Amino acid sequence: MNFVYADESRKLLHLIYVGTLDKAAAQAVLAATRGALPSLTPGFDVLSDLRELKAVDKEAIAALDELMDLINAHGVGQVVRILPAQTEDFGFGIMSLFHYGHAVRIVTCLHLEEAVARLATHAKGSGHTPGENRPPVDGSPKPTG
Repeated sequence: MNFVYADESRKLLHLIYVGTLDKAAAQAVLAATRGALPSLTPGFDVLSDLRELKAVDKEAIAALDELMDLINAHGVGQVVRILPAQTEDFGFGIMSLFHYGHAVRIVTCLHLEEAVARLATHAKGSGHTPGENRPPVDGSPKPTG
């Protein structure tokens, strides 16, 4: 199961990937992101939490490409990824080169605390508050699978 959560007040799109991302799961993330993006204004941050991602199927790549293009077209300012083992980024790094504009800052962090600090640093310059350490537990995150 994966989660997509948009926080308008923090200008944050939070993507959480869990388990194996297959074609159906990637398409569900894409659909949920399409629904969430209209609430965010250009310059928003993306926090992509890959800590629990175990694998990405080849069949999911097309949906991930489209997801990155969609996020880029909506005016993302920064993408912060949490990837505890930087030896395996599941192709996100190379895909970013082709799907995000040159002005988009891409940051990869080993730990959640580092990611939150990066979001806070970016927020200081953009006038918005960074996302919290995790989505609220009140049911706000939207499961996608």
